[in-house]
Amino acid sequence: MSKFDLLIRLAQDKLDEAAKRMKQAQQAQAQAEATLRQVDTFLADYQQRVLHMAQRGLGVGQWRDARLFLLKLEEARQQQQHELDRCVQRFLLEKQAWLGLRKQLKSYQVLQEREAERLSVRQRKAEQKQMDEFAARIGARGKDE
Repeated sequence: MSKFDLLIRLAQDKLDEAAKRMKQAQQAQAQAEATLRQVDTFLADYQQRVLHMAQRGLGVGQWRDARLFLLKLEEARQQQQHELDRCVQRFLLEKQAWLGLRKQLKSYQVLQEREAERLSVRQRKAEQKQMDEFAARIGARGKDE
């Protein structure tokens, strides 16, 4: 077990949690976009309806009611656009956090790989030294005999 195993496991857990948060933020953004499209569609449909009604003739009261409702729909659209903007910002923050954690995990993995390579080199050198000593002993016996 490497001294980096625990760090890597903890970093992977943090990365997984960040990925979940990023996915939730992305889903919230998609939902906010869908809601905004619905509001836009309803607003356009109602504007068309009011236009058709105006062409056929609208009373002052009907015109006032239609105009007030259009203002409320436009206000709802602005609120939904604000919600979408908030969701986009949240997603971007979560993505940035995820990227930072992924970079940290990769750093730990690189350190672990380097440590493994250093151990491997050290082990090969120790094995080579043993082989050289063994060969030297065999050579020394051959001269003694």
